[in-house]
Amino acid sequence: MKKNIIFAFFVLLFAAFYASAVEWQESSLSYINTPVYRILDASDVYVVSYAKDGLSVGTVTIPKRWIKRDGKNPAKLSFRSLPTGMKSYMTVITKDKAFYKVMLTVPTDHRQLPWGQVTDSTKFPDDGKDTLEM
Repeated sequence: MKKNIIFAFFVLLFAAFYASAVEWQESSLSYINTPVYRILDASDVYVVSYAKDGLSVGTVTIPKRWIKRDGKNPAKLSFRSLPTGMKSYMTVITKDKAFYKVMLTVPTDHRQLPWGQVTDSTKFPDDGKDTLEM
């Protein structure tokens, strides 16, 4: 009986310390995943066609210079290899409701869909932007 009371006391004591130590912190990062239909490779940018609001197709240009790190800042563009059986998608990450990073999950082989090649790269110049509008 004494052991049960001591055990219950320690369980309650541990639960009280655990409950007081847990504080809820909301993350400043959020993300949006959207299917990618086509990625055209131009000289300075990637032209990405994606599902916009589930009903229409949106197009965005992503500068290739975003792949490089900028001092302490991480790269704004990264690629992930597409797992077998999945379709290509784009993840746009925001930090404090401002653009932070974009990740493209696509096949590494540029001969497979959704990859394509732009015939006239002058139509898609790098406009020097540092954010992504969807």
